Amino acid sequence: MSQEFFEDIEEIKSYQKKQTLLAYVRTTASLLSLFVIVAALVLFIPRILNTVEHIDATLSSVDSMVSEADDTISSIKGTIGSATGTSTEGLEGLADAIEKINSIDFDTLNESISSLQEVVSGLSRLTSFFGR
Repeated sequence: MSQEFFEDIEEIKSYQKKQTLLAYVRTTASLLSLFVIVAALVLFIPRILNTVEHIDATLSSVDSMVSEADDTISSIKGTIGSATGTSTEGLEGLADAIEKINSIDFDTLNESISSLQEVVSGLSRLTSFFGR
């Protein structure tokens, strides 16, 4: 009976060693996972913030271009409304309207739209990376 007792104690010690080893493995895996998550956040957050800042700058540029285009359209409407007067006044108003249309910087507007498209595309790829 004492031999069985010692064998049982040895089995318990062996079991405890295995459990201790498994606890170390789980702890190490948890710490490694935590490290990977923190490293990913440290690497991606600045990129995300930079992308958001770029989007904000592009949207501001597009907003100013749209505002300028809106002002031009309003001016054209006013010019067309005043063109109902004499033909000379109408031609002058039409010339003003054409001049204002020509003053719109379509190249800058197109560049802003292209830049916005690039930023949105980059943001789309970034969010698809996170599985959204």
